[in-house]
Amino acid sequence: MSCSHTGVLQPSLELFYAGMEDDLKRPVPRHPDLSYLSKQGVLFLNTNLTVELNKPSSHSKNIFGTAGLWDKFMNFLIEEVINFYNCGLVYVSLGNNAHIAAKAIVPFIHWGFEVEHPAAAAHKEREWNHQNVFTKVNKIIKNHNNEQINWIYGDNGLSMVDEQVSTGVKGKLLKD
Repeated sequence: MSCSHTGVLQPSLELFYAGMEDDLKRPVPRHPDLSYLSKQGVLFLNTNLTVELNKPSSHSKNIFGTAGLWDKFMNFLIEEVINFYNCGLVYVSLGNNAHIAAKAIVPFIHWGFEVEHPAAAAHKEREWNHQNVFTKVNKIIKNHNNEQINWIYGDNGLSMVDEQVSTGVKGKLLKD
């Protein structure tokens, strides 16, 4: 969904922001780059991080019909990174393939949410069923760390230009 290289807001990202706006009940500026969320530790688990233009799921299988381009990476991410932490991470799996991959995450240690991928809604030209995942994630984090994710780009007081040239710590969780 995120595309910092082209600067183009993809239809699935537009639905992502619309869902965020609906859930948080406030206007959300659109920005094609979601790295501001990753800098806060946000992980939306998606099994295919790239696709060919106009070919959804094109990297989900190789030319022989077996493991896809991102399968080894996803296995490593889950088994060696996510499962390494036993402190209670919150993750959101986007789409059926991500839901299946998330089954390998150690249960009862982390909090997980299964939400459809916004691209599924974009392909059918309908609203994204976000299930209020943004407020649910913040509720868990607030209850356990007394902190929250700053979902809305620019709410940290930095502009897009300031963020690029700033040398300070960016993306920290905000105290309520």
